[in-house]
Amino acid sequence: MTRPIRIGIWCDYGITLTPTEGIGVFVYNLVGGLLELDDTVEVVLLVRPGDQEMAASLVPHSSGRLRIVPEIWSIIPRSPRLTRLFQAGIRWIAWARQKSFRLDRRAHWLRNQVRTGKFSLLFAFLLSVGLAGFSLLADLRKWAFLLLLSPFIRFHFFLRLRQKLALVFEPMAVCESAGCDVWLIPSFRLHYRLAFPSVLVIHDLVHVHYPDAVPPWDLEELGQLVPARSAEATICACMSGFIRDHDLLGTLHLDPEKVRVIRPAPPMDFQHTSKEQAALGKPAGLTRPYLFYPAAFRSYKNHAALVQALRLLRDKHGIHDLDVVFTGIHSIPLELRRAIRDCGLEDRIHVLGCVDRAEMDALYRNAVATILPSLYEEICFPVYEALQRGCPVALSRIPALVEQYQAMQDALLYFDPNDSDDLARIILRIREDREGIRSRQQAAAPALWARTWKHAARDWLKVLREAIELAHAQSRTSAAA
Repeated sequence: MTRPIRIGIWCDYGITLTPTEGIGVFVYNLVGGLLELDDTVEVVLLVRPGDQEMAASLVPHSSGRLRIVPEIWSIIPRSPRLTRLFQAGIRWIAWARQKSFRLDRRAHWLRNQVRTGKFSLLFAFLLSVGLAGFSLLADLRKWAFLLLLSPFIRFHFFLRLRQKLALVFEPMAVCESAGCDVWLIPSFRLHYRLAFPSVLVIHDLVHVHYPDAVPPWDLEELGQLVPARSAEATICACMSGFIRDHDLLGTLHLDPEKVRVIRPAPPMDFQHTSKEQAALGKPAGLTRPYLFYPAAFRSYKNHAALVQALRLLRDKHGIHDLDVVFTGIHSIPLELRRAIRDCGLEDRIHVLGCVDRAEMDALYRNAVATILPSLYEEICFPVYEALQRGCPVALSRIPALVEQYQAMQDALLYFDPNDSDDLARIILRIREDREGIRSRQQAAAPALWARTWKHAARDWLKVLREAIELAHAQSRTSAAA
């Protein structure tokens, strides 16, 4: 190539992947690693319209090699005040479009339930009233689209306006205009065909193994999206040998020649605070020692295990001075609220929701331990984060996590996530020897820090280059046929 390789990363899934949650942690650390490489690469982040500022913190460190699209100044003059106003407007439009899309998707699922006889006739009648409302919202979107394609479009002004609006609101138009050599697709929840060189990241198929972790309409959609996107992608990649064998090869039955595994690295986006700052940053309501679990409320995250373990510690071991803190996206499920109430632990369980990085840092630093009882994972970044903050860690003994942290040998504490007694015993062990456990884990942790996101980015870049070569070879073969 006469110019540097240009890598697109698709971050728009109705909402933009954020630097502090889930897949976004992987994306933004990878971008940072790519920009550190000696190889000259250009990176393009495709975000939801109006969310450009979310990724703007990376721009000052990119030496001009990072672009965030859509570039809204392609249709407005460059003016800070006008840019902020316009971003707010297009963010609202993008939100309305996504709401309409979600309503369409739920309406489609509900119609299928009626057709297959899973709902009664009375419910079907009431449902039809709701579907009428859903259809109206969908039609409004279609009417707006048709208006742009009205006879007025023959006028040059309207034609140019339509083209410019497409470069903001139509992701495929934005993708094509970016001129990328290859696209990294960090989530299979993509509603566009991968008709270009691409590497699809399949983190896991937890929706297959724990279908109650997602709403039923999402489950139906994923059943269509995952096979389609994985078949279209040039290469499919993950970050765990277990997930490769169990999900990509075992469940999806992908061709092994199409699958790659790239090991992760510790996230380095954390805010560093002093011990004094961390003490001040701890939420005021936390007056007792506490166990910390940062994870979204999904069934396989197994929050209930910590609730049951806390009950056992109180009733069986007489421990009354220990709390639990949960953080993360999504609201607490009704079943978990009921379990907390039935155990009489309402004043001992603290649900903080999403917190900023400074408060997260304080929560790690002040916790008795970070406990991670998840039932299924590809990788677990909070283990890295807790160790970076000097917090003792205990985690589920599941294959992917044992694989990820094998370099720690026996310094990490593992427990059976389906056995509350086993978890309670681990917590007692930490209480009795917290400093010893913390010291052993800190002594073993350098084995993890040896791999950085610059190393990971180099491995990802190799796979991305391979995807370009494979796509071009496939294109030549198709042309010859």
